[in-house]
Amino acid sequence: PATTLPAMLTQFLHERFQHFEGDTARGCIILPTELIVNNGDELRRIVLQYATQWELSPSFVAWVTEANLFCNTLDRIVSGAPTAEQAQALTERIGLEDRQLVMAEWYHSWVIEAPARLHDELPVRGTGLGVQIVTDVEPYRQTKVRILNGLHTSMLPLACFLGIETVHEAMNHPALKRWIQALVYDEIIPSMSLNQEELREFANAVLERFNNPTLKHRFASIALNTLSKVRVRLIPSIQAYQAQYGTLPSRLVLALAAIIRFY
Repeated sequence: PATTLPAMLTQFLHERFQHFEGDTARGCIILPTELIVNNGDELRRIVLQYATQWELSPSFVAWVTEANLFCNTLDRIVSGAPTAEQAQALTERIGLEDRQLVMAEWYHSWVIEAPARLHDELPVRGTGLGVQIVTDVEPYRQTKVRILNGLHTSMLPLACFLGIETVHEAMNHPALKRWIQALVYDEIIPSMSLNQEELREFANAVLERFNNPTLKHRFASIALNTLSKVRVRLIPSIQAYQAQYGTLPSRLVLALAAIIRFY
């Protein structure tokens, strides 16, 4: 039996393919939420890799490719499990214990790269929950990854060196807060080719979200897989800034050096 999501998905799709005898109208719409670049494309690649390793039929491979829609997506921050005190308060409030509680922010955003026909299957218009179905997720991804995620990764080592445990605490450290603000407005945004006013509005909202006292987003959680995140969150901003202005962005370089020292 499979133990990973892509392997289980491959088994499920193969059973479905056999049950419906390869009917191309019986494919699935697949919406992954892993925090990696082009998560839908990557999930499809791994499914097809399993199909090859398991020597499944060429007709199944064709069905996976042609009859199923793997969507690239971006979503909001889900920071992990609540504290014991928060969980107890919720248990008392709702009258039952949920052992799979997770913390998320009030801010809602889920961007799905898909054809317009997905609206028929997933009628999200008018929900007010920030779900968007778009033809190209890349501008949204670049904005989120380089500003929101880039700030997370940049402040991580400095906050840890200062003994700070959460993003909210970092936003209340006078020196670190000023550094974070200068980093996003003076280096990250100027390195990007998208609409500068829209980027500043997004950054304003991000900093407000970071300052949410009820969201205990711990740097211990943000630190997971930091080195792989650096490649997409920091390096593109450093390279773009250097190419445009002929000099290195000092704060981004400091963040990179601090991550090396952190490890």
